[in-house]
Amino acid sequence: MQTLIDALGSAADGVRHGLGRSTLAISLMVDVVITDTATAQIKGRIAVGEQDIILLVTNLNDGTTATDITASGLYRVDVAGLESVLGLVSAWTSGTVTMKTTTVIG
Repeated sequence: MQTLIDALGSAADGVRHGLGRSTLAISLMVDVVITDTATAQIKGRIAVGEQDIILLVTNLNDGTTATDITASGLYRVDVAGLESVLGLVSAWTSGTVTMKTTTVIG
């Protein structure tokens, strides 16, 4: 697992997770813990130096999809063809956000 956001208590970018094309990662599993009130997102890009875009995530608890993560839970993100992803806290009121990831290969 890689930590993208580690108990962040403000709106800010987290750490970039390089996927590496040779691994053929197709999905990213994301474990999110929000201790109070915040919104997290995941951005992805296809190559170094290219623009990041906000990715659609699927909540594995209820099957809903959205770009905003507002509750703790396990999420899946399609990352096929991406070079890397970046976790971020896009809105923050109180508490902390932690986001950990692992890739699904094949």
